[in-house]
Amino acid sequence: MGVWILMMYTVDFASLGRAKDVRIHQRFTFGWLFYILAFGANSLIGIYLTFTIPGAEATETGVAGALVQLMGPLGLLVIFVSQTRINTTNYALGISNLKEFGTRALGLKLPSRAWVFIGAVIIYLLMLLPVVQYLLLALSLQGALVTGWVSIALMHIRYEKRFALQPDSPNLPDRTFPAFNTAGVSAWVISAAVGIAMVQSGSAWGANLGVFITPVLAATIYAFWNPGARAKRHHDALASVKQS
Repeated sequence: MGVWILMMYTVDFASLGRAKDVRIHQRFTFGWLFYILAFGANSLIGIYLTFTIPGAEATETGVAGALVQLMGPLGLLVIFVSQTRINTTNYALGISNLKEFGTRALGLKLPSRAWVFIGAVIIYLLMLLPVVQYLLLALSLQGALVTGWVSIALMHIRYEKRFALQPDSPNLPDRTFPAFNTAGVSAWVISAAVGIAMVQSGSAWGANLGVFITPVLAATIYAFWNPGARAKRHHDALASVKQS
C-alpha cells in the first residue's frame, strides 16, 4: 500500500500544470492511463518474476533481486536507472515540502539552498542507519502514513465538489491559510498511529489489515470534523481577500 505515495506525487506535480490542460492531465497524465501503467503493468511484471524465478520473494527487494538474476548486468542497469529517477523525485519533493513546512509552520525564512543543505543532512543521517535490515518494516510503516494522507486528501476533494468550491490558487499569500490544519493533522496522526500499532502488534492479521484500516479511519475522522463547513468559510474569506 506504500505505492499510494504516487497519489501524493500527482498532487504536487499537477499543481504545476496549466489550467487549460486540466482535462488532458485528468484523463491521461495523472488519470486512468497513468494508474493502469503504474499499478497494472508493474503488478503483472512482479507476479511474473515471483512465479518464474525460483526463490524470488513478492517484496520490493525480492523483485529487484529477481530482475537482476533474470537479466544480469542489464537488470542491474534497469534497477539503477529506475531507483535514481525515483529517489531524485523523493529528494526534490521532500526538500520542497520541508521548505514549505519550515516557512509556514515554523516561520523560518531561509533561502532555497539552505533548505537543500538541511534536507541533504537529514537524508544522509537517515542513510547511516541500517536501512536494509528493516527495509520491509519501514515500507509497511510508510504504507500506514501514506494511505492515511491520501484518504484525507480524497475526502477533502469530495467536500470541495460537494460545496462547489474552486481549488485555492497557488498564488495566494500564506496568511490566507491556517498554519495548522487541526482536522487534517489530527486525522492523519491518529490513523497513522493506529495503523503502525497494528503493523507492530506482531499478529498476522494486524500486519495485513493495518494499512487497510488506516485510510478508512483517517477518512472517518476527517469527515467527523466536518471540514466542508470550514472549507466554505475559508472560501468566503479568500473571496473577500481577493476583492480587497
